[in-house]
Amino acid sequence: MASASAPGKILWIGDYSVLERPCAAYVTGVDKRVTVTVDNRDDSRVAISAAQFKAFFDGDYKNGSIIPRTADESTLNATKFVRKALEVAGAFLTAKGKAFNGVSVKTQSDKEFGFGASKAGLGSSAAVTVATVAALFAAKGLSVDNNREEIHKCSQIAHSLVQGKVGSGFDVAAACYGGCKYSRYSPELVKSLGETPSPEEISKAVEAEWDYSIEPIPMPEQFAAVIASFNGESTSTSIMVQLVNAWKANNADEYKELIASLDAANREAIAALAEGDMELFREKFVEGRALTKELGVKSGAPIESDEYTRLIGGSEENGAFVAKLPGAGGGDAIAALCISPDEAEQLREYWNENERLTVLDVSFANEGVRAETR
Repeated sequence: MASASAPGKILWIGDYSVLERPCAAYVTGVDKRVTVTVDNRDDSRVAISAAQFKAFFDGDYKNGSIIPRTADESTLNATKFVRKALEVAGAFLTAKGKAFNGVSVKTQSDKEFGFGASKAGLGSSAAVTVATVAALFAAKGLSVDNNREEIHKCSQIAHSLVQGKVGSGFDVAAACYGGCKYSRYSPELVKSLGETPSPEEISKAVEAEWDYSIEPIPMPEQFAAVIASFNGESTSTSIMVQLVNAWKANNADEYKELIASLDAANREAIAALAEGDMELFREKFVEGRALTKELGVKSGAPIESDEYTRLIGGSEENGAFVAKLPGAGGGDAIAALCISPDEAEQLREYWNENERLTVLDVSFANEGVRAETR
């Protein structure tokens, strides 16, 4: 038996533009984690217990795929990232002489992640994918720290396959490595794989030279993060990205120009953050947010509605240094940076007056995936 945990994330800079290489994003880890425990079995059965979803999956591992014994739609949906992580990591380990057969798996998320219609946008799917891969590696006797790159690549492949190969992988990178400046890998690295790649195909893909960039940049200590989730509201990242991609296909030149402007502002914001120039950081952060909203207006993706723009403006008048809808935008969460405890408390009080919001007990954390001892 082995356990591993991976953190959630907040994408502060690089929404949507991070989908295009080599655009830069800035993502931080948080102190809330998803923990996965894997126990090897002697048979081919795959049993997955996801307590936070009240879901139990029962199936069998056969010819590289996990075949369900039961087909309850909610259970299949609740365990899809775990199952694909097991398939991909199992294929890689099999190719490396660590044969994968049956396993019993338990997952548990800190409550701040939320789920269903009240998920908080903290990246639970990426965190559970990375934690599952890491726990399986550990169950097969492999060190998480010494195999972080392989865990990262297996997780990127699995997460991308479930998402329809549309994500950039920033959330997986944060779950594996913690907070960082990130530029994505070439999507062809994953698009060439089928839905259930063979062990040889997985091994070849993982051992290939990937062209992502991960640069650790800690959030300045003066900042405090304040996060709130929208009650009963949720955004599908895949659907939002598909809307943006549809507009891109019909407006290639305009899209390219907008993304170039957005990435320029984002890179200046990240550089200013690293150098401690807070006023320039705020200026470029706000510029990037406005360009991201423009992308939503043009594509029809509800990235930041006028209602949310007013909420962000009110937040900046009540303690927030900067605020935004992180990640895909829409209705998962709102996040802000405050430069003093008093301003952070002022913002919490402002958000607590809004019946649509639940303020979360979340703060920064730089540690990525880790093995857990029990």
